[in-house]
Amino acid sequence: MVNDDGIKSKILKIQKTESKKKRSFLWKLLCAVLILTPLIFFAVLFYLRDPVLVVNDVYFSALYGPQRLLFSRLEASLRLFRPVKAVTIAENAGADIVVLALEDASPRPFCVIAPSRYAGSLRRYTEKYPEIDAAILGDDPGQPPGSAPASVNSSVLWFSADRNADYYRAGLAAGLLARGEGRILVFYNTFPLSAQQEAFRLALREQGYQREPEMINSREEYSSFDDVSCVILAGHAPEFLNRNLNIPVVLFSWIDPDKTSRNTCVIFDDSHWTLIVPMVLGIKNSGPLAELRGRSIPSKMKFLPNRIENRNFKRILKSFTKRAWQTG
Repeated sequence: MVNDDGIKSKILKIQKTESKKKRSFLWKLLCAVLILTPLIFFAVLFYLRDPVLVVNDVYFSALYGPQRLLFSRLEASLRLFRPVKAVTIAENAGADIVVLALEDASPRPFCVIAPSRYAGSLRRYTEKYPEIDAAILGDDPGQPPGSAPASVNSSVLWFSADRNADYYRAGLAAGLLARGEGRILVFYNTFPLSAQQEAFRLALREQGYQREPEMINSREEYSSFDDVSCVILAGHAPEFLNRNLNIPVVLFSWIDPDKTSRNTCVIFDDSHWTLIVPMVLGIKNSGPLAELRGRSIPSKMKFLPNRIENRNFKRILKSFTKRAWQTG
């Protein structure tokens, strides 16, 4: 004989269980809606904003590193909260091709950024679209070496790498890596200005290095590497690189760190991709870096921890990446 009370009890338990599951599902659904709604809103807002266009060529992409370029673009997009698009062209593309590529990328971009080799192309673009802000990263040929870039009244705003700040932090790194001993060599393509040399020597003294660094023109033949404890590559040094010497290197370059020699410990990256955010803020004269408008910007100092054995050096080099240029 079936117990009716037992059957009813089981039915009630099943109903209660189903009711709990339903409430749990509805609660989870509500939470998902509350979380996804603002995310969808900000995502739509993000993609509706005018993009920053960055002129890029195939040769640069290969040396900079495709994955690294992707991360740089994503980081800049998040920090600026607007799309950052790479306008990739052939390295020998003429001005008309560059203008067409920019037009195809966006009819009305927030601003346009390019390296100095495309200065002529960007001028052509701003002549056609004077209402769109544009900037170039590189040394302005119309200004004396070491001076501030062109004024904000020019059709294209120039930004340059702050070599005083770069040489200062390079001196800090070199003095540390040299351990206060041995010779320090600086290979250059363009002779460092007096302010750059002063910044470099000041940083060396701060690290307890009292010897005079040796400045070497990269076009000269040089093969004396005895007692060298650190090398700064601000220019070509094929004789040094070909010898594959186990000497710490501080490199001024935007090349992919994975493509550098194993003894490269520090890199100063002055590429337009690395400096997108301060350039855009400088162009628009807004935000915490507005004072950079029409001025030079320090390169991004990156140390390679997997190539440095001394843990204390890693910690100190990391602190150097945030150091600013000091006059004394």
